[in-house]
Amino acid sequence: MSQKQAPPTASGNNPRGDVSFIRATPTGPFPPQSPTSGREKNTGVAPYPHPPAPHSSAAVMAARGVEVGGVGWSEREEMLSRELEEARVRVAQMEKTMRWWSDCTANWRDKWNKARNERNKAREENRMLRTRLDASIKECSSLKRGLRAAKTPTDSELPVKSPAVDDSVTKGEKEKMAKDFDEKDTDDLETVTSEDRLSSGPPDVVGLLTKTGRADGASGLIDENANDSESTATEKVSLLQLHEKDTLTRTIEQLQGELSSVRVKCDEIKQSKQELIQQVAKMREDHQSELGRLNLDLEDESSRTTSMDRRLTELRRELERLQAENAAEWGKRERLETEKQSLERENRKLRSNVNDLEEQLQRKHQQAAASVDSDLRTLQFDLAEKNKELTELRHTHNKLRKTMSERVTELEHTKRRADQYEAEVKKLRARVEELKRDLATAEDEVDMQANSVRRLQRSNDELQEQVDNLTVQVDHLQNRLRRGSQTLPKTRSSSLKSFNMEDSAELADSEDDLEDT
Repeated sequence: MSQKQAPPTASGNNPRGDVSFIRATPTGPFPPQSPTSGREKNTGVAPYPHPPAPHSSAAVMAARGVEVGGVGWSEREEMLSRELEEARVRVAQMEKTMRWWSDCTANWRDKWNKARNERNKAREENRMLRTRLDASIKECSSLKRGLRAAKTPTDSELPVKSPAVDDSVTKGEKEKMAKDFDEKDTDDLETVTSEDRLSSGPPDVVGLLTKTGRADGASGLIDENANDSESTATEKVSLLQLHEKDTLTRTIEQLQGELSSVRVKCDEIKQSKQELIQQVAKMREDHQSELGRLNLDLEDESSRTTSMDRRLTELRRELERLQAENAAEWGKRERLETEKQSLERENRKLRSNVNDLEEQLQRKHQQAAASVDSDLRTLQFDLAEKNKELTELRHTHNKLRKTMSERVTELEHTKRRADQYEAEVKKLRARVEELKRDLATAEDEVDMQANSVRRLQRSNDELQEQVDNLTVQVDHLQNRLRRGSQTLPKTRSSSLKSFNMEDSAELADSEDDLEDT
């Protein structure tokens, strides 16, 4: 008999299909499970235990130490119910594992989408930073060109405006300082524009240009004042030179401080650039490692899904085979039940026939209790034999009941025994027919005896009537004799003698007739 489980059950979010049709799995201990991967250890979800190979009902019962013939229908139904419960539990566990696999695939899909979005965002930011860097480089180059264009007219105008020797010396010093400052500023600007991705350089360059313009304007004013005061006094010139030197020193100090601050900013920008490069490299490495891990997880998941699909197909084939076996076993069981019912019907018929025979015999016994003792003894002996046969039939019936359980797994043997039982039933029917014939003969004998009793009764009644008639005649004769005793004593004695002789002869004849009958 197949091992059926109901499972039970419909799959909730099963991506591979509905498994609610599964109603049976074989019983027995679970096989050793495959080693779990890192994801299963981290998630804490137990993998689905693969069911063992299906077994037949006889093999399962033999493994449990139970003989097939000795198991009753109730015990087998309990076993089937337990197997159904186990099947439902297994189907529920399978549904949980399928839901777990679907959730895992959804989670990994979300993670992959997030990583891809982050990668796209990083690419967009890198592209924007490159465009900004190109724009800042272009702005710096344009500012350099403007600065050089602004320098050329000032350099050409300064020697023309110097009338005196002192003024020429001071102007030469100014030009040297301005050239050195411009070279330093251009070098700093080149380093800033070449290394900085952010557009933080142009405002500093603009500030430097404004400051150099102020210095040039101040020098122009000093030159004009010197030209105007040539006729006044040399003291004013010296004072103006001193004032100009003071202003120049102050501006130089301011420019040096600003230059140091710009250099500090450049160093900070370099450090931030290096940090950003390191972060980008680290992010790339992390991204590559994450991509490799995701690819490995996806490969593991695809291999496991394929193995689960193969396992599901195998389970479906096993279920179909078990369902076919169950249908065949149920057909066998129904046939055996029909045979059992037919045997029970025949037994009931036999019992009813025996009861009828017993009732008939009791009636006959009551009717012919006084006259047919010997026949009654024979009938009682026959009844005892019939009772013995009935006990034998009951014993054989019990044996048949016991063998019914053995016929579950031995169909061919049951067919042979069924033929034997049919032969025995035919013999019993023949025996019953013989008993019926014996009963009919016994009834005929009882009827004959009753008829003989009735004939004897009639003859007895006739004899009684004759005796009564004779007594009446004797009374009449005695009266006559009494009346004629006085006249004919001799004749009376002779007549009486003759009469007594005749009566004795008649009585002897009647007794002979009775004995003959």
